[in-house]
Amino acid sequence: MNGKARRYSFIDLNPTKGNEMAKKRPSVVVSNDYYNKSFNTILVMPISSSKKYVEEKFARSNAFQTVTETQ
Repeated sequence: MNGKARRYSFIDLNPTKGNEMAKKRPSVVVSNDYYNKSFNTILVMPISSSKKYVEEKFARSNAFQTVTETQ
């Protein structure tokens, strides 16, 4: 599986375990290239327009902000 950080694509989420989604879904790769190469794994965030869990609340996190080097 090949994934570059912040790339949007359709990703086949098979094989799955438990309640995980088991089909091709539009997704965004959220792990950076170093993580992907080091662990031979990518972290993806499937995108959905479903309102199945509309009562869920989300919080912002600084963990996914980009840090740039300044001189």
